[in-house]
Amino acid sequence: MEVKFLTQIGTGSSATQVREVLLAAVKAIVQAVGERDRYTRHHSQNVAEYAKIIARELDLPSE
Repeated sequence: MEVKFLTQIGTGSSATQVREVLLAAVKAIVQAVGERDRYTRHHSQNVAEYAKIIARELDLPSE
């Protein structure tokens, strides 16, 4: 669902800014959760790695 949302934003300058803000927000949330619980931090890192693998297989942009 998130991928569809991000790709529907467009490709203009404001779209890039929206993507950057959303990515920064997600990273901040993951970091905050990871700081509280070591298991959660490792789980989040594993999920991120699996997401990258899936994105590559689907030929999605690396951003």
